[in-house]
Amino acid sequence: MAACVFGSIALAPLAWAQGRATRRRVPCLPAAKPPHHGCVPGTGRPIRLVAIGESPVAAVGLAHSDEAVAATTARALARLTRRPVAWRAHGLSGATVRDAMERLLPGIAPEPADLLVVAFGVNDATAYRSPAGFADDLVTLVNAARLRVGDAAVVIGRSRRWSPSALPWPLCSILAGARRRYRRPPSG
Repeated sequence: MAACVFGSIALAPLAWAQGRATRRRVPCLPAAKPPHHGCVPGTGRPIRLVAIGESPVAAVGLAHSDEAVAATTARALARLTRRPVAWRAHGLSGATVRDAMERLLPGIAPEPADLLVVAFGVNDATAYRSPAGFADDLVTLVNAARLRVGDAAVVIGRSRRWSPSALPWPLCSILAGARRRYRRPPSG
């Protein structure tokens, strides 16, 4: 562990320079154009789904929002239950959980939902948020969102679109280590 920390500190100037160069080189893709809501047909009472998250919820890099997390989850749920699913997506590219509290949560209409999908992780890891801080922020976000949408069931997913293998060494190793910390179960 000490060797990893020392290695990260020793290579920090190089990783910082690589990070700046990567941000200049990698294009920023736009989110899909609205609407960021829809309904999948079925029979019976609709299931109401609300998703909040980073790029995969915002449909970054996709042509239509019906290709993103909320819509694909709604289609799968409708297929499994044969019920209609009304979905709403609240996503922001580059958002951390704290950003969502400030910028996304106020946009969630105070209407009942049956399912709340929460998808964060990549931006918190690259911002070097501690796993405990990330978990605390998630609990706060879920509790605040449930105050708006009611006693919805909650699914917390992690974003999987980010691949450090496209980054140069040592930056890829440092960021991969940060991401692994989020996968470990909390201790204590």
